[in-house]
Parts: sequence; structure tokens; C-alpha cells
Amino acid sequence: MELEQIKKQIKGLQPQVYQGLDQVFYQLNLDSRYEQLTYFLNNKDKVILLGSNKIQSIKVALEFSKLNTQTEMCNKFKKQDKTIQKFQNLPINESFFVKDFKLVEYQLGEYEFSQSEVKSEFINLVNRLKIECCDNKDRQSILQITPILKTTNLKKLTTVFQTVKNFEFIDKIYAEISKVLSLTHLDFILYQSEVNLQIILERIASLLLLEDLGINLSSVNVSSKSLYDFIQGLQGLERLKSFKIYLDDIDLNQNENGDDRLYFLNSLSKLKHLENLEIKLFSFKLIPENYESFSNLILDHSKLQSLKLNLYGNQIGCSGIKNISQGISKLQNLKRLDLTFCYGEINDEGIIILGNSVSQCLQIQYIYLQLSQNQIGNDGFIQFGEKISNLKNLTEFEIFSSVNQISSQGLTLFTQSIMKCPNLINFVFCSTFNNFRVQAIQQSLETILKNKKLIKVYLDFSNVTEEQYDSAPLKGALKKMFLNKYCIEAEIYL
Repeated sequence: MELEQIKKQIKGLQPQVYQGLDQVFYQLNLDSRYEQLTYFLNNKDKVILLGSNKIQSIKVALEFSKLNTQTEMCNKFKKQDKTIQKFQNLPINESFFVKDFKLVEYQLGEYEFSQSEVKSEFINLVNRLKIECCDNKDRQSILQITPILKTTNLKKLTTVFQTVKNFEFIDKIYAEISKVLSLTHLDFILYQSEVNLQIILERIASLLLLEDLGINLSSVNVSSKSLYDFIQGLQGLERLKSFKIYLDDIDLNQNENGDDRLYFLNSLSKLKHLENLEIKLFSFKLIPENYESFSNLILDHSKLQSLKLNLYGNQIGCSGIKNISQGISKLQNLKRLDLTFCYGEINDEGIIILGNSVSQCLQIQYIYLQLSQNQIGNDGFIQFGEKISNLKNLTEFEIFSSVNQISSQGLTLFTQSIMKCPNLINFVFCSTFNNFRVQAIQQSLETILKNKKLIKVYLDFSNVTEEQYDSAPLKGALKKMFLNKYCIEAEIYL
């Protein structure tokens, strides 16, 4: 594994590399911030871990990449079996308090197998598996491998079917998947393929250990009623804590005015134990009157810890924001909020309503907001920032506000408010194609620089001014930021 790859996988760590004849050693001196470590191990890598007394969990993922033949895959399994034995004696400095050490996550993915070559002794090592099928390709190899899965301890499974017009084949796969009783995570992805949700429901009903279920339907023919029945049928999975539903280019065959397009969301109230909920309705042709369903949905799940709504390309407006916000304000256990409202026709009044709502989620730690291509001006943006500044537990804040009506005053006052968050360590702010003066950008950079707790900063103010300016002041502010000993990562685009 190249040094740069290591840096991408384990940000903030500085490995020292020792080149041997046949092995590469990485010595990682760990910072006390890290409580978990994931290390991606190739066949010839070894690693020595030194440092933190906070780390309690180490996960080692052995990656299989660029394997083209069945024989090569099986040989890799055999070699890694020996690697596991050696790696369990990993040299760890005495200051580590490691409670959880795992060698997991073989990713088989796109490879072809024959039943004779993929023996159960190797498959038993598999923790996570991805099965992909496109058109008529890979069908035979997939049909050969799936019967073996029930003999494994497989935890995570992703199935991807692209332009598979024969549902009988998909059902054969899920008939075998229904026997993999160890599954805790399942993602079901269909693109331009035939689907019968009632049969899929019958197949997965036996997976009583499921904690995380994702349904991703793109360009398929389903009705709102069939989605409702499918989701309602999941209530027998009492361990289900996370549910994701992504719908893209779906015609639910409802009235032209779209009044019933969100009918299926009402069935989510049956899933009483949800802690994490993700809904993506991409360009779903929603209008503001549709969003009462969101308010009821969120109110039915007051124990949510994570909520993600992607409503890209839908009309939301003030009435839509009001309905969504009414539910969010009641989520007293919410720790993560992720909202994508691009092209939502949101103005100052709407963003103020949203700010008032989010400010009541006192436990929130992470906020992601994609608000580009709306009609947000200075007044709304400033008041929104003031509300966010009251969140004492907020550690990560990412906001994208490009192509709105925000000017220099909005930029400087918003930045000042956000920097008042007492525990903020990661700040991402992208606001391109607005109207900022250079002096306002410089002031914002200097305001951010004063925050000594920031570890990661990403700023993008490109294409925001036609002003001819002397870049020296900006360069001075940037130099100070990059020399800031507290900040590990900084990316700035002007």
C-alpha cells in the first residue's frame, strides 16, 4: 500500500515507512483523539501501533483488489489465513486499552467464482459481501456462490441488480439469501430491473437479526401501495434500527397533482425501534402541500439519533420547511442531521424556520446542509447562523450555500456566529457564486483562524467576486491558517 493511500485512509496520522525486501512496515504514532482505528492491510504489509490510551477498537480490513482469476482469489484466501494467525500477535504499545480487535471485511465484489473453487473453509472468513449482476452477465457464477452463503457467518450483504428483466433470477438469489440467518445488514439495489416487493418481503422476513436495511430503487415500476405494504411488513424485524429508502426516477402512478405520492411514508410509523432513518426522493416532483407526511413521520420516531433527508430537485418552500421542521424540533435524541434541499425554493423565512427547529436539538453533534440553488439572503442566513451557534455539542458542521443571494455582510456575520460553537472541530463551508467582497473573505478567514479547536477546515469561496484585488492580505491570512498548529487539514479555494 502506497504512503498516500495510507494517509487517505487514516487521516491525521503520519506513518514512518520501512522498506524491506519483501515486506513493508508502517509504524503509526497515534494521536489521543482517536478512539477507533481502521487499517487497510495488503498481503505484504505489517504494522506496528504506538501511542494513544484512548483507542479501544482496532479493525483490520484485508482488501482484495485487482484479482482477476478464480485461482488467484483462492490462493489469496489461503495466504490470508496465515496472515490472520500472524496478525493476531500484532505488536501494540502497552498504553493501548484495546477492547475490540477484529480482522474483518473481505470484499469479494465483482469476481467470478465456481462452487468447486470457493470452498466453505474460505467463505467462512467472509464478513461482508457484495453481489452485482448486470444484464445476463455473471448469473452462473452468482447462482453457484449463493447456496454456500448459508454455511457462513456473513453479516453484511449488498445486492445490485442492473437491467435484470427476469425477476425469477432475482428471486432465486433471495431465496438463498433468506437462509443466511446471520445477516445484520442488507442493502437491496435495483436499477432498471423487474421487482416484486411482496416476494422480496417474504424472503427477508426470516432474517430476524437484521439491524440495518437499505432499499434503493431507480427507474423501476412500483406503486405507492406496494411500497406501503413492503415497509409495513418489516415490523416483524424487531431488531431493525436503521432503515434507508432511496427512490430515483420512480413513477408511483398516483394522481397528476402528486397528492398521494408520499402515501407510502405513513407505513414507517410501524417501525417503532428505528434510531437511524434515511430517505432520498430525487427529483420526485413534490410540491409544498406534500410535506405534511414528513412531519407525521418524524413525530412518530422521536427516538431517532440520525436523520437524513435528500429532497434534491423538489419544491419545498416555506410550508414544506415548516412541516419538516415541526418534526425535527421534537427529536431530543438526535445526534446527526443531514439535509439536502437543493433547488427547493427556500427563502429567508424558510431558513429561519429551519434554524429555530434545529436549535432545539440540543444533543446534535453533526450537521450537513446542502442549500445551494435557493433564494436565501443575508437576513435569513445571519439568523440561521445565530441559532446554530447555541448548539454546545456540535462538533462537525458542513454547509453548502452556493448560488443564493448572500453578500459580504451575510458571510462575515454567519462565520462569526458559527465560530462561537464551543466544541466545533470540523468546519466545511462552500458558498460559490455569491457576491462577496475580498475584505469579507479575509475577515472570515481571520475569524476562523482564531478558533483554536478546529482540526479540519474546508472553505470554497470561488467565483464569488469580479472585484480586482490585491491578493497579499488573503495570502497572509491563508499562511497563518496553514501554520496553525491546531489545524491538521485545511483546504481553501478562492
